[in-house]
Amino acid sequence: ALNSISKAVEEGNAEQLDLLLQAGVSPDIGDATGISPYLRAYQNKKDDLCLKLIEAGADHKNTAVDSENLGVKALQDNKTKLAISLIKARANPRTRESNGMRSLIHIAAENSNWEILSLLLDEKAEFYADEDCHGASASCQSILVNLAKANQLQLLEKLLQESNVYNHGIHHMLINHWDVD
Repeated sequence: ALNSISKAVEEGNAEQLDLLLQAGVSPDIGDATGISPYLRAYQNKKDDLCLKLIEAGADHKNTAVDSENLGVKALQDNKTKLAISLIKARANPRTRESNGMRSLIHIAAENSNWEILSLLLDEKAEFYADEDCHGASASCQSILVNLAKANQLQLLEKLLQESNVYNHGIHHMLINHWDVD
């Protein structure tokens, strides 16, 4: 059986959810199904309720959707508002996909989500040129190449200035991997 907060989420009742959260009901309270209110909202594509739950302090660090971290999943699904909310709620900007392949910064660049990429850089997401070029494959493109192809030169400059980029890595990238055709 669903508890009151899960029922409000299931029904998409934002007003009821607000009242319950204002009354002090935990945004993480479980129910008989074992699904958290946040996960229920995400699975039902109720992003507005996800945002309310995150703002109310829902545990976004120990919850996963389809075995992926919430921030990763929001970026993979290109849910910008939700991803911004998670990043501002102190989601780890260094988080990677469960297979270890792509980081949040990679996913944002591949989705041409420059707003998220800029926010991640502001939050000190790490970027290593050697890792970027060697991690690039058919399923994981280079961040630097994505930025250059999209003519996002200010963002590219910000990335190079604020990240852990070493001359050797950039030199290696330019000589061996720079293909923007």
